Amino acid sequence: MIPFQRLWAPSVVVAVVVMVPVATAAESASSSRIPMDNGVMLHSKLAPEDVEIIVPQSFVVALPVPGAHYFISAQVTDEHGLPKVEFRILDAEAATLQTLAPTETWSSFEGVLAVAFRDMNGDGIPDITVITSWTTGIGPEGVVPFHAASLYLFDSDAGHYVVDTALLKDALPLYTQSIDHISAYIEGTRITPPKPPAL
Repeated sequence: MIPFQRLWAPSVVVAVVVMVPVATAAESASSSRIPMDNGVMLHSKLAPEDVEIIVPQSFVVALPVPGAHYFISAQVTDEHGLPKVEFRILDAEAATLQTLAPTETWSSFEGVLAVAFRDMNGDGIPDITVITSWTTGIGPEGVVPFHAASLYLFDSDAGHYVVDTALLKDALPLYTQSIDHISAYIEGTRITPPKPPAL
């Protein structure tokens, strides 16, 4: 279960997920972290949907979706009671313009490690790259978190983001440890991951 602390405001409770990022949180000159007051406002508007906004990985950002103002990472609960994550693009009034599901779906969500708004396919439009952490709960290694990367490319004709099904299709986990690793993998330059420390 992800630890969180509650921040109190008049008649509003915001659940803030606490985690240590392992990669750069945002990589765009046009993005900034959501101020806490905005986090309270957004949570109050989304509260009926039982959504917990992960404030450290949510941003005010200029995305090409018409009307886009916020990108939020949110923890939700599936029909089996397991923690999951979804990403939403909201307008300035917190209305949802698009919901992005992670490409990892069958495991138990542990946390969002990184979010970046960087052009990954060379079309000059910022794409959305997310690294998340999960556990399977199966076998002796079931409690050991693993990373999963999701890449969303902007479809100019449709006016919204679509899940990448090609650029990261065959990427091994060692190439998805950080946003820079993912970018290098797509560019074909391959960053060699650091060796683990000797025991």
